[in-house]
Amino acid sequence: MSETFVIDASVAAKWFLGDEEHVAVARRFLTRARRNEITLHAPAIFPHELCNLLARACGTHVGPRREPRLKLEQALFGVYGVFGVPVELEAFTPRQAVTALEHAVTYHKAFDDMTYLALAEKLDCLWVTADEKVLRSSPHSFPGYRVIPLSSL
Repeated sequence: MSETFVIDASVAAKWFLGDEEHVAVARRFLTRARRNEITLHAPAIFPHELCNLLARACGTHVGPRREPRLKLEQALFGVYGVFGVPVELEAFTPRQAVTALEHAVTYHKAFDDMTYLALAEKLDCLWVTADEKVLRSSPHSFPGYRVIPLSSL
């Protein structure tokens, strides 16, 4: 039986953006999923968030003097690629929305981020993220034991 993880778009973005830290770690994680050594899950928001990250890398939020990190063709490859990776997308239920909203308010975190935490709680597994600020500035009561930074894998 394989180990189960919830991953967020910050991890998956590294599969397509070679200029970030911990790309090799993220790609090894994907390879393990493809070999059925681990099972990856994400909430339904995952493809939307990943596509947003790819769009930003193409320069949608880049000033006129900076070069985009990705060409449109590369981002399109990423869009098609994300639907081909072994990540089980979980439907967003009213119960998960309530849990994520409660977490967002209680822990002063973004609702989108808390959808990953809510899913990790539901599946009784860890949420892997490359966004280490999720753990920074968290109240003592934040369930940090559910979150593992990609950098620590």
